[in-house]
Amino acid sequence: LGDAKIKSLQSDGYNVYMYLDNELMDIEHLCCLAHARAKFKYAYDQGSLQARIFLELIAKLYGMEDTYRREKLTSDEIYHRRNSKETTEIIDKIRTELYDLLANPDESRSELMSKALNYLKNFWNQIFAYRNDGEYSIDNMAAERAIRPITVQRKNSLFFGSVKGIQNSAIYNTFIETCKQAGVS
Repeated sequence: LGDAKIKSLQSDGYNVYMYLDNELMDIEHLCCLAHARAKFKYAYDQGSLQARIFLELIAKLYGMEDTYRREKLTSDEIYHRRNSKETTEIIDKIRTELYDLLANPDESRSELMSKALNYLKNFWNQIFAYRNDGEYSIDNMAAERAIRPITVQRKNSLFFGSVKGIQNSAIYNTFIETCKQAGVS
C-alpha cells in the first residue's frame, strides 16, 4: 500500500478542485455526473422543460452502469462498453443538445437551466472522464453517502465541549466508515 499511486480523484466540480487539472498532472480529475443531473432536475422541477432531454439521456447512461454492475463485468469489459458506439451516441446527443441550447440564447430560459448548461459545458471533460477507465465511477455518490453522517456530526460538534471530544469523534467515525466500506461488522 505504501507504493500505491492514486489514479484519479472525483469531485463535484466545485471551483476549489480545479487545481487538480492544473497542478496534479499524474492524477485524473473526474467530476460527478449525478451533480450535473441534479442541476437539470432542479431546472426541470422549476418548469424548464428543456432539461427533460438531459435527464432522459443521463438516465440511459445510469441504466447502462447498472447493467454493468448486475452482469459483474470486469473493468476491461466496462471500459469497452463505456466506449461503445451506443454509449458514444448518447453522449454525442447530450453534447448536441448542450451546444444547440447554448448557441441559441433564450431570454425566457430559467437561471437554473442556464446554470445546468454552463456546469455541463465547463466540466464536460471531467464529467465524462469516467469512460477513461473501467474502474472509475460515474459519480461520487458512494463517497457522499459515506460522509453524510460525518457532515451531520460536524454540525453537532459545536456542542462537544472540547477539542479532545471532537478529535475522538473524528477518529471514531473514521473507523466506522472505513469498516462499513470494507464490509467489516
